[in-house]
Amino acid sequence: MTCIGVPAVTNTLMRPSCKTKGKRWTYSAMVPDAEVFLNLFSFVEEKKAWKQKKISLDAFEAITGELRASIRYGHLGVISKDITVRWNEEDLSFSVSGLYGLV
Repeated sequence: MTCIGVPAVTNTLMRPSCKTKGKRWTYSAMVPDAEVFLNLFSFVEEKKAWKQKKISLDAFEAITGELRASIRYGHLGVISKDITVRWNEEDLSFSVSGLYGLV
C-alpha cells in the first residue's frame, strides 16, 4: 500500500549531534575597511598576506565575551580549542568558525 503525498525515507544518514562530537558553526560578515578587521581581532598588519588563521578560544572570548547559552537540560557553548578566522581582502569579508556542543 502506498500513501499519496508521503515521501519514502531511504538512505537516512546519522548526523553528528551536539551530545557526541559537536556541531560546526560559522559566522560571516563584511567590514568597510581592512583596518576595521585588524582592530576587531587585534591583529597586526603583516607584510605577507594571509587567508586563514587560528586563534585560541580564550583570545576569541576576550573579544566577544563568553559564548554560552542555556537550553532546557544544560548549556551550549563553543567546545573547539581553536577558532578559525578566514579573511578575504578583495571582498573585505571574513568568516569565523568552530565547534559548539554541550558544556
